[in-house]
Amino acid sequence: MDVKQYENNYTQETVEAVLLTSENVLEVTTWCEGLDVVEYDPIDDTKQYAGINVPTQLGMVRASEGDYVIQGANGVFYTLKPGAFANAFKLNHIRNQSEEN
Repeated sequence: MDVKQYENNYTQETVEAVLLTSENVLEVTTWCEGLDVVEYDPIDDTKQYAGINVPTQLGMVRASEGDYVIQGANGVFYTLKPGAFANAFKLNHIRNQSEEN
């Protein structure tokens, strides 16, 4: 699982986030203490996709493959679609490099 630190473009809050993929769904589920689920394509029910029910302040919220699962500075988890994530956050290169060394 590749959790990275990002900075909010508006509040400058630093968060940790990971892009949900079929390969990391179990690790992300453990990280956020969520529940993994299987989603089926509504047109072709032979196609399956990984998902997670993420516990948030608003209750369980579904994250699907391609969504970001985010842990805020206060420890609370939430999810964002890729477009909203790209608008709100930028990669914190300095913090990510210091953790790699």
